[in-house]
Amino acid sequence: MTLSPGTRLGPYEILDPLGAGGMGEVFHALLGERDEALRWLTDAAHNGFPCYGFFEIDPLLESIRGEERFRGLMSELREECAGY
Repeated sequence: MTLSPGTRLGPYEILDPLGAGGMGEVFHALLGERDEALRWLTDAAHNGFPCYGFFEIDPLLESIRGEERFRGLMSELREECAGY
């Protein structure tokens, strides 16, 4: 899903893109698009934003937290970050 200037999300309107990646999963999770949310989250995690602690508590990701793919990604990130 592309969020172009002028696109409305509830009471909000997209004015300008700030970039791509990290927060894309939140938009998809809020819109109920679980597969897309998990795709964006996995991409963000593997490309420089592996903050599993944040992902596990972010209330905006609540709708995907019960998904097996989400739990698997969190397990993978937890192991990956254990040595730090």
